[in-house]
Amino acid sequence: MPEDYSAADIQVLEGVEAVRKRPGMYVGSTGPHGVRNLLLEVVNNSVDEHLAGHASRLEIQRHPDGAYTVCDDGRGIPVDQHPEVMERIFCTLHAGSTFDDHTPHVHLGMHGVGLAAVNALCALTTVVVDRNDARYLQTFQRGRALCEPTHLGRSHRRGTSVRFLPDPAIFGEVGWLDGLDGIARQVAVLNPNLEVVLDGQVHREPLGLEGLVRRRCAGGGFERIVTARGRAHEVDVDVAVALGTQSGHGDHVAFGNQLELPDGGVHLDAALELLEPLGKPVLVAVAVMLQAPHFAGRTRGRIENAEAADAVRDVLGPALAALS
Repeated sequence: MPEDYSAADIQVLEGVEAVRKRPGMYVGSTGPHGVRNLLLEVVNNSVDEHLAGHASRLEIQRHPDGAYTVCDDGRGIPVDQHPEVMERIFCTLHAGSTFDDHTPHVHLGMHGVGLAAVNALCALTTVVVDRNDARYLQTFQRGRALCEPTHLGRSHRRGTSVRFLPDPAIFGEVGWLDGLDGIARQVAVLNPNLEVVLDGQVHREPLGLEGLVRRRCAGGGFERIVTARGRAHEVDVDVAVALGTQSGHGDHVAFGNQLELPDGGVHLDAALELLEPLGKPVLVAVAVMLQAPHFAGRTRGRIENAEAADAVRDVLGPALAALS
């Protein structure tokens, strides 16, 4: 055993092997759903940069070999200050916070294991960082670093680009994922100030949830749209409601920490309770952002945080009271 072989090396090895031995525990499946979760994890890291106020553009590109590239114009991983940070992020499970060590992840992600799980399940991962007028590159394979960070020269842009190839030994020949347009649109809806580009096609939704609701009720049956945004109980709330006519129809959609929740949550329940006295069908979209979401069931399809319901009541209630 080499003299410089350390406990850190053992930790990386054990983490990589655990993910590769039981990939379904980390990404849900070894089919398209699992590859989709790989992509979402990388996308969500760029969204984190946007939520922290440092990125305004997110690009997703598909490649003929089945790889994907996710690129943002954020601060860039601080590899110039901490050369070891790339390996910590991409090779160590449960590494903790984001690379700046103080901005917590608020998206749902893959059970908190982050980019290390992506790297472990990919045949090749290439990371390019543009930061402080310089460009750096580091490559990884199946959870391990192939080289040290390399300085490629000067750069006039900033941000982080991650290209990853899902390992055929894990996922087989999945091919390109279906439904990526829907992912791009959803990210744009939930982040009104973020420009999302998929294979060159630009997605923007400056109205956020209001824009989503307006599109869904374009066929008629609604007479008014009410919106409410705010923060209460340390929860960010965004609600858009289309009030229906007597002949209208009702529908709803719920989001939590950047993902759609098929089973809703207490925040959606609270919104529907507030709207019930109006006696009209509604189309409601509600989204919350909170630091520690609690879920019902293993599918993570429903948020159960009581503070999320209280926050919706405090934010939406006054907007509805102003109608009378």
